[in-house]
Amino acid sequence: MENNLRREWAIIRNPKAGGGKSIAIWPVFRNCLHHAGFHFKEYLTKEVGHATLLGKKLVEQGYRNFIAFGGDGTLNEVLNGLAAQTFVDCSELTLTQFPSGTGNDWCRAHHIPEKVEHFVKFLLNAECIRQDIGLLTIQSSSHQRYFINVAGAGFDAYTGNIVNQKKSKNKLSYLSSLLQGLLSYKDVELQVYSEGKEIFYAEAFSLILGICPFFGNGMKPCPKAVFDDGLLDVTLVKKIGKGKLISLLPRLYKGKLEALKEVNLFTSRFIEVKTNSNTYIQLDGEVVGSGSFTVQILEKHIQILTQKNT
Repeated sequence: MENNLRREWAIIRNPKAGGGKSIAIWPVFRNCLHHAGFHFKEYLTKEVGHATLLGKKLVEQGYRNFIAFGGDGTLNEVLNGLAAQTFVDCSELTLTQFPSGTGNDWCRAHHIPEKVEHFVKFLLNAECIRQDIGLLTIQSSSHQRYFINVAGAGFDAYTGNIVNQKKSKNKLSYLSSLLQGLLSYKDVELQVYSEGKEIFYAEAFSLILGICPFFGNGMKPCPKAVFDDGLLDVTLVKKIGKGKLISLLPRLYKGKLEALKEVNLFTSRFIEVKTNSNTYIQLDGEVVGSGSFTVQILEKHIQILTQKNT
């Protein structure tokens, strides 16, 4: 990372992340970076979507290295700013995250530490590689959004909508939202095409599209996902009794769903989903719309930092 140390980092910080946790951590984080010899400038987000605007603007100002200081939502917004801008090729940009949110599921895939001192050591020693990202298009509006971790439709997005309405987000709130969602959720009709071939048409519980394995604060729905193989790892959960699903939650956290007859695992480069207009869609834990959509993989599209030998 020596070359990167000579270049300035833009830190896009969400002061509301982790229930305001980032405010208390920031002075320690700033001092540790200074002592390690990093050059950086902090930019605070003011509202939803602001991190995306900042990302675009800062690329035009000459920044090439970015730290998303916040949770999965902050990371997704920064990614969208970097991927949507046309000033430079996205592969020239480096993005990482200091996990100061609640879920921090993308960081799990790259073994990025949450303690400040350990994170700074990670920056100094990390391996810089290119990761795939996904591009989702909502068909009714042609609205496009990028994601770096996991996308989904059905129950996971429905539950995500419940989580996002809570004032406090932690592992307990994820579990309570999961149970709350189970009581009110109804299966959705999905017509799923993989690279042009119809593979499913029926009511389903959930469809999850993973670039990395984790979501929902440590759940592992896409256990075999590899972040730079040019493939989406798809987990399709068909109709399943809610009582049985609750009993299988430990399997979900351990990534051991493949033996279930109600679960279909496969990989694809392009997915098309036709569904009802009220079927929620989530990207990196944030609900972004509803209805039919397509997802394509953009192979090795942006540089990221990961622990060496992971």
